[in-house]
Amino acid sequence: MNGYKPNPACGCERCRRSGLMGPVMLITVGALFLMANYTRFDFGESWPILLIVAGLMIFLRSSASAEGHRDRYMVATPPPPAAAATPATPSTHDQNPPTQVN
Repeated sequence: MNGYKPNPACGCERCRRSGLMGPVMLITVGALFLMANYTRFDFGESWPILLIVAGLMIFLRSSASAEGHRDRYMVATPPPPAAAATPATPSTHDQNPPTQVN
């Protein structure tokens, strides 16, 4: 795999983990603001935790397996054509039309 790019439609472990960065960062920001309200640490002192969480998420994503990954712009190859059927040889009955008998 050369130049990995996440694909939302792919089900490999690496693509699934790359979709977690936004939600995890949002939860972290919420936890930091909550911590600022209930402890003596305010957001100005605890914002480096965002960098640590982002680095941890990037590390977890890059260490995940990309087995079964589908590229974003993968062009589907058409299935191979079926074996050409050989035309049936006409029978002698088909070559000579029936004659009327009186």
